[in-house]
Amino acid sequence: MLSIPLPYIASLFFLLITGLVWVKRPVAVNRITAFLLLCSASTLVVGLRWTVDIQLVKFLQPVLASLLPVMAWYCFFMAERVTSFSVKHAVAPCIIFLSSLTYPWWTPPIDFMLVGLFIWYGVRLLLAAQSDPERVRFFDVQTITNLKYTAGIMLLFSAAIDATLSMDIAFFQGENVSNILTFSYLVLIPTLAIAVLVVGSLTCGHAPSPVPEQDTSNIQLDFDTATDIVEKLSCHMEQEHTYLDPNLTLDRLARKLRLPSRQISLAVNLIYHRNVSRVINEYRIKRAQTLLKTTELSITEIYLDSGFNTKSNFNREFSRVASTTPSAYRRAND
Repeated sequence: MLSIPLPYIASLFFLLITGLVWVKRPVAVNRITAFLLLCSASTLVVGLRWTVDIQLVKFLQPVLASLLPVMAWYCFFMAERVTSFSVKHAVAPCIIFLSSLTYPWWTPPIDFMLVGLFIWYGVRLLLAAQSDPERVRFFDVQTITNLKYTAGIMLLFSAAIDATLSMDIAFFQGENVSNILTFSYLVLIPTLAIAVLVVGSLTCGHAPSPVPEQDTSNIQLDFDTATDIVEKLSCHMEQEHTYLDPNLTLDRLARKLRLPSRQISLAVNLIYHRNVSRVINEYRIKRAQTLLKTTELSITEIYLDSGFNTKSNFNREFSRVASTTPSAYRRAND
């Protein structure tokens, strides 16, 4: 019977998914397809590494591995900030490329560099999960946050696997290397691929912002400035009802308020002790509560009229804000 190693099957699977993504052509098609192709190449190289003795494969494996955390970060980063990708993220993969290229003449610490790289981007993704993404619809923010945590944990998991490999080579002469690598790649890469696919599908396109968005990563707001920003946001919500737009994102809101998105996010967190998505959804729930009390509209009509696009998102936010279900709220106010 024909036997095909599992990494080869996984590599073919990623190629098929890449084709499907390219046909559907979502907003983030370029970076999604690039990441999926990287996943396919990485799993293929893992399979080849332990079935054939080719020097090129040995050279490619650490190089492709070094690109995985960078590309994963990039895919999440483009949902996090409306800006271009910094070339500085290519430094580590280039160093590992040169180290792998010169490996026959000396023994660079490639394994330690890979562990450090995965830890660095894993921690950065976990920290990024605490901020508000700019290009994601507000009711999808929680999903993106969960995916950031998942991807960050997977990168730290990969770092732990690399450390385990080093210990296996040191103490057991590498007897379990093949099994450890195959298992780790078939857990790590599919999980990252799924996370990137979902992030790409939830990330909205954007128009050029009229608000200058220089480096605001270290911006600090005093309480008075934050209060002014929140008051401006509140007035805009009450007068323009922008929260009724189901495709509203932090980037779009920033353009409407003509304020940097980072300032809005920091101000809302400082005053309300909640992120922007929750505050916007609270405006939507407040409208839904009014409609439940004063109209005979169905719950489906109400959540669509309140700026939500799915019943699950509406029910989740309604339970968070009102501590009850929409049906129970309507019965209690009849």
